[in-house]
Amino acid sequence: DGLEVIQTKVVGRAVVSTREFELGSMVIAEPPTMFFKTQEGFLEMFDAFLRLTRKDQGTIMSLQESSLSGRSVFLIQGEYQSFKHNNRVAANYFTVAMAKKLLAIVNENSQRFE
Repeated sequence: DGLEVIQTKVVGRAVVSTREFELGSMVIAEPPTMFFKTQEGFLEMFDAFLRLTRKDQGTIMSLQESSLSGRSVFLIQGEYQSFKHNNRVAANYFTVAMAKKLLAIVNENSQRFE
């Protein structure tokens, strides 16, 4: 196949080439696991995550995460309180700690599509 997943100290898991590819070759194509509209804020991100299967949720939560700024932590805590108030059953499973980790993972791994 020409690709291998390795574990690194700096970025966690990474895909590396085990052979040379011809210029312009399609090396890997993978559909995104989660879509959400960023302009609708963290609540849309929470909802998109909760619509996933438990397996896909686990896949996302195992990705490399970045650190969050103090402002991001403050904002997500406020959005989470609104989420918790409106989704009491889901909030029993989806904790504020998970919400913070999800944001850190999304910040590190997401791509924007216009």
